[in-house]
Amino acid sequence: MTKLLIVGAGPMGRVAYAYAKDAGIEVKGFIDSRPGALDGFTGYPPIISSLDAYEPCADDAFVIALGDPAQKMDYAAQVRAKGGRFISIVHPLAYVGMNVEIGEGTVVAPNASITNDVKIGRHVLIGLNAVVSHDSQIGDYVSISPGCRVTGGCRIGAGSFLGVQSAVIPHCELGLESPVFVAAGAIVTKSFPSGRLMGVPATCR
Repeated sequence: MTKLLIVGAGPMGRVAYAYAKDAGIEVKGFIDSRPGALDGFTGYPPIISSLDAYEPCADDAFVIALGDPAQKMDYAAQVRAKGGRFISIVHPLAYVGMNVEIGEGTVVAPNASITNDVKIGRHVLIGLNAVVSHDSQIGDYVSISPGCRVTGGCRIGAGSFLGVQSAVIPHCELGLESPVFVAAGAIVTKSFPSGRLMGVPATCR
């Protein structure tokens, strides 16, 4: 039987544990180099090891519980180098429509909505109440923060970060040359190949 190891015992890791528990996934414990990361918190499984010291077992599966796309990329590469495999966590209160592809290691929060004909890459975070609408494509390692709205036909490049309550209007392409950072509350009304996007409408700064 698959047993989940959550890489990162910080706030995102604790949230991922709650989502996994709600989804009926057995959690073996956390992987973190900080043995005291859970001090003061109760009800969580133990920190088993640092990633450097851990050797995956046959029934292990991993998820990277970090919000920063670059950190997710780094730790996922380390897990793969050790022969580890990944599973996704999709909370039972999330809505997932027809013809949706969700890559390995992705975390989908409660009340998130992914409508029809959407492709979600590997190690993506889709936060509480976030929406990814029809015909959109989300690249690997993207973080979509709580309340974010990605409307129909958008493409978000790998490693991009969309802040809390930001929105992207239909058919925008973001971060296809290098990752974009979209600030909290920004409204993106046109395509940007890269950059830090802020404001209403968003401009590159």
